[in-house]
Amino acid sequence: MIHAAQMDSASRATAAARVALRVAAAVIASIGCLASGVVLGACPFEAERIATVAVGDAKHAKISAGSGQLEVRGRDGLTEVRVQGRACAEVQGRLDRIQVLAERRGNEILIKSIWKGNSPASEQSPFPRSWANRALVDLTVDVPKSLALRISDGAGSAEFQGVGPLQISDGSGDIKIEDASGDARISDGSGSVTVRGVRGNVVVRDGSGHVSVSDVTGGVEIKDGSGDISVAGVSQDVRVSDGSGAIDIESLDAGISISDASGDITIRGVGGDVEIQGDSSGNISVSDVGGNLTVPRKRKGDVQHSGVAGSVSVP
Repeated sequence: MIHAAQMDSASRATAAARVALRVAAAVIASIGCLASGVVLGACPFEAERIATVAVGDAKHAKISAGSGQLEVRGRDGLTEVRVQGRACAEVQGRLDRIQVLAERRGNEILIKSIWKGNSPASEQSPFPRSWANRALVDLTVDVPKSLALRISDGAGSAEFQGVGPLQISDGSGDIKIEDASGDARISDGSGSVTVRGVRGNVVVRDGSGHVSVSDVTGGVEIKDGSGDISVAGVSQDVRVSDGSGAIDIESLDAGISISDASGDITIRGVGGDVEIQGDSSGNISVSDVGGNLTVPRKRKGDVQHSGVAGSVSVP
């Protein structure tokens, strides 16, 4: 019996040693992958990419960015578009193929990240999908302040400061807009959206992520799948359609209409009417309203209100 127990103990020790060896091998392999730049977006090979193009009488600029960070800055007195990029890849051969294009096509300025293929037909192609997490370009673009922008962004954060009218189509990554002259229209798959200081209207279509809009001289329309929403300092009407997440509204000159599925709603300091539609759940707190307050009867959650100048229709 003693001999059998010793054998069993030895077998367990041997098995444990084999497991430890496998774990150590996996760790070493992971370190090797990290060193090669395949995992976690490491960048063993990088290079600068610079391009410029005169604006002339172009009406707008179209910027197509793949993977990487994008920063666009409006500049007074600028008569050209200036692009500075940082290309990054896991191997030198792939880095050599990454280029930045800046050219005039009719009344449009075109800026985009491209890769040079093996044939003339593929020299100005977008990044192959197989390059995801293996190659990227960070772009900083300076544009005239009044130039309208159309942005197509794949993945990575995008920031816009001091620019003109904006149309943004974004796959994933955070978006930040500050000090824009003209309407801003944003279609975003995932990631937070922050908009502050827009002299025009703001429209946001967001799949998931926090949405924050403030200091807007026009109206605001937000359609959000999930994530918290905050709106403050808007001069014209606000419309919000929300799937889930808390909603916080304050300091509106006009009225607001909300269609909400779930999540608490807090509203304070609204000059016009407040209308909350839909069969939804969550608590509602409303204060200091210059117009009427309307809340649907079918609702799960408490409704509190104070300082409503007009009529009140609540459950």
